[in-house]
Amino acid sequence: TADVAGIEDMVGLLINTLPVRFRIREDEPLLAALARFQDEQAELMDHQHVGLAGIQRAAGLGALFDTTVVVENYPLDLESMRELAGGPRLTGVEGSDATHYTVNLIVLPGE
Repeated sequence: TADVAGIEDMVGLLINTLPVRFRIREDEPLLAALARFQDEQAELMDHQHVGLAGIQRAAGLGALFDTTVVVENYPLDLESMRELAGGPRLTGVEGSDATHYTVNLIVLPGE
């Protein structure tokens, strides 16, 4: 991975959106396809610091994709958060977000 000067002092949501081509083979089981995809992505980790704008400039094209897949893989201990929060609690809270992409898939950790 790339060294980022001052990373130890940075606070905030640090994400990177990257275009990825993934072809599912007709005769390939889904789990095998996902394992292959994971392996292919692991090979690209040395380039994960390149931003979307830089990739679009290098490609010389317009929009590179119209679908997003978000994998929220950060640790989240809801019980600990409840204990630390104390005071009044909100329940039944929902949220929504809109993007200009045609398809948005969000993957959350769980069983």
